[in-house]
Amino acid sequence: MNENEQAIQLKKLLHIIFGKDESISYVIGRRDFKGKQPVKVCMYSNDQEALIIAAQKSLQPFTSYLISSSSKAIWGSSPYYLGSVSIIDRYHQTTGLSVSANSDLTINTSIRLKYFHDQKIIHCHLPPTDGVYFSLDNPNIAPDEKHIILKSTDLCIDHSRIKLRFEYEDRLSFLFEQTHNDEFTLQISYPFSIFQAFVVVLFILNVCEEF
Repeated sequence: MNENEQAIQLKKLLHIIFGKDESISYVIGRRDFKGKQPVKVCMYSNDQEALIIAAQKSLQPFTSYLISSSSKAIWGSSPYYLGSVSIIDRYHQTTGLSVSANSDLTINTSIRLKYFHDQKIIHCHLPPTDGVYFSLDNPNIAPDEKHIILKSTDLCIDHSRIKLRFEYEDRLSFLFEQTHNDEFTLQISYPFSIFQAFVVVLFILNVCEEF
């Protein structure tokens, strides 16, 4: 298998939605190089033996991340490049996120997140798993009744105790917790894909930096 074939296979794996009876844990590290290099966020297998997905932060012209399945080849022309995430404070009362994914599997890359400052709650909109998805090009298009809307059931944005939890159909679907200064654990289940869950992680880390 050559490099391009390997990259395509990795993309497919990262966009597969977890089954209802599946739940996998990961370890996440955030590396701040004090301005010498861009901030990186990397997700590893629970035993920390394998890199799963990585992101590199940019502040120009607004906060964004490039996402890749390789921590050393994150640029847009890399065969491992997965897409980009832009985080925008549109109304000063909410912080939103948009995703541009480098994938034909658009259904499993679409995600919309919004943090409501006054309520201290995050809404997560995911597409249904039947092949229909909303357009991220037009933020005014509201998800229909088929879309999955999750509201955080446990959210803490204190810099020393970050935590975010989502439940779906009375089951834990997403749990992100801080274990050390720049180290975290992540547990994912249905209806998330790895890519979608990682985008949520980037979003909550940015929210914690801003507030």
